[in-house]
Amino acid sequence: MAAARAHLAVATVAGGLAATVGVAARLCGPREALLLLCLSAAGGYLPDVDADNSGPLKVTFHWGALALAFLALFHAAEAYSVAERVLLWLGVYLTVRVVAVKGFEKLTLHRGLFHSVPAALLFSALAVSVCHRGFGWGTTTSWAAGGFLCGGYLSHLLLDEAAALNLFGIGTRGSLGSACKLWHGANPRGTLWLYALAAATLLAAPSPGPLLAAIVEPATLQTLTGNLWPRGRWFVAAPPP
Repeated sequence: MAAARAHLAVATVAGGLAATVGVAARLCGPREALLLLCLSAAGGYLPDVDADNSGPLKVTFHWGALALAFLALFHAAEAYSVAERVLLWLGVYLTVRVVAVKGFEKLTLHRGLFHSVPAALLFSALAVSVCHRGFGWGTTTSWAAGGFLCGGYLSHLLLDEAAALNLFGIGTRGSLGSACKLWHGANPRGTLWLYALAAATLLAAPSPGPLLAAIVEPATLQTLTGNLWPRGRWFVAAPPP
């Protein structure tokens, strides 16, 4: 439990700082920043989803089932009656929450494939596609969502590796190298599948060009540097540009 709180805290703080920089550079607004913060926190929670009977597993499948059920409901809003839509919602929710979670528990092992860089890439690519195609968000916001989720995910893996270094003791722990890995030697086929699915999902996603162009735009750096320090007295709101 303490480790889960630490993962969540680090991912939230890191995401909050990055979102604050985004607002200061006028790459996003306060509403988008709050959303990105939540996605970073979710990313810090996801790597432990492969632990059977864990909090992250239950939370992820509960909210994932709700989201997919409502997506199915909204897409069918004009095609079916209210009774049919209710049954559709229940069917999707129960399929994900009961059937899918049992299959997931049997197929996964804690500190296995989900504690890896390709898993972070896959989840991030899925976030981009779901935000863009499922919710109709713009390309820039969708890629920012994927980037923040990836950042939170990687912060979890790196924190686990730092714990395995046993910095306050002598030597290292046996778990060193199992948390943040590019390749899972015990499951090479699964690792290849992760890379293949991540690549396919990224190729199907919209181009990240608009976000990259906005980040490297000279005006972005100028805006950021201009907002780093107060222009007058501290805590006196500056006039709008």
